[in-house]
Amino acid sequence: MVSIKKLDESYNQRMLEILSSTPMKTDLIELYFDMSPDLFRSNKFWSNQFSHYGILVDNLLVGFGKHVEFKGLINNKIENVSYFGNFCLHKDFRGKGLFKQLCEYLFDKVLNDSDIGFCAVLNGNMAVEKYFKDNTFRFSRHLSTIHFAELETRSLLITKKKKIVSVYKVIRGNPDNEEQIIDFLKKGFKERALAPKLSKTLFKKKLTPASGLSIQDYLIVYKEEKIVGVCAAWDIKNFKRTKVLKYKNQYKIVYHVFNVICKILRYPKMPKPGHDLKEVYVTDLMIADNEPKVFSTILSVINNEFKNKGYNLIHFSTYKNNPLLKGCKPFYSVPVYSNIYAFSKNIEALNELEKTKNEAKPYLDLALI
Repeated sequence: MVSIKKLDESYNQRMLEILSSTPMKTDLIELYFDMSPDLFRSNKFWSNQFSHYGILVDNLLVGFGKHVEFKGLINNKIENVSYFGNFCLHKDFRGKGLFKQLCEYLFDKVLNDSDIGFCAVLNGNMAVEKYFKDNTFRFSRHLSTIHFAELETRSLLITKKKKIVSVYKVIRGNPDNEEQIIDFLKKGFKERALAPKLSKTLFKKKLTPASGLSIQDYLIVYKEEKIVGVCAAWDIKNFKRTKVLKYKNQYKIVYHVFNVICKILRYPKMPKPGHDLKEVYVTDLMIADNEPKVFSTILSVINNEFKNKGYNLIHFSTYKNNPLLKGCKPFYSVPVYSNIYAFSKNIEALNELEKTKNEAKPYLDLALI
């Protein structure tokens, strides 16, 4: 018998077991996203309105998905935004239609009739994308969907120290300039679809010992005494880590050769199988006019600090073709794209959204999705 229910934290351990059963596998590497000890923790840095729903077979939890509600920007207005993500199905229960059953329950029972929901799907993940692209697999007839935008994710490899020759001044955040940071982010978020309605309360929600983020992790960039850029460098190991399970095929050789080079050139080494990558996420990223030189300066500062700490990667995301991506040129990185889909029972609201999608500049915090 299949049933679906809202999950409380008593299911945390089983949810972690399901997550561990579904590592990401490619021809070169196997990775596991470890969210222990508390899979619920990261949601608390985003919104007070979040929940997980699980699908059970004969009372055994075999899969789950997340729903987060927040006040965000849609069509230049603050609306109720529903984000659906982190769907995970135990490997032994795939191919049985359970994912679709869970999604349709969420979209039918959880998504309000007037609201618009969003999800981000890795480009090429046809097991999920078919439900948005192929009419044969479409979700419930009560739900309409559109392809809204593309998200571009970059993981920058930390190697050598970057020389910083810049007209910009970069300082650390502190309690005295907290208001300046918030005001700058609020102004920038007003131009970004799905960006949260920022307040001091929401800003400080992430600044807790549980998150591992503090005001001192923020970088503020000035040009001629005017703020032109803000972001934070966030090590999210308190609630999510990337564990390398296995290097495969020719990547085994690359791994050993690269670490020999690292030892000679004093670059951070890649982790041994079974160990975590050391990674930092760029969060609350906002650059005036998306100026690449400002972003390049910020990335170089982060690179130099975390190189000395033995970190491997800098992660961030933005919308596809954002001009600031040119600031990544001094770094080695490979772009990864995700499709952002919008869906609603309110066809008129979705039609209005579709009219503006070509101008959409979506904002999603990679550390939290």
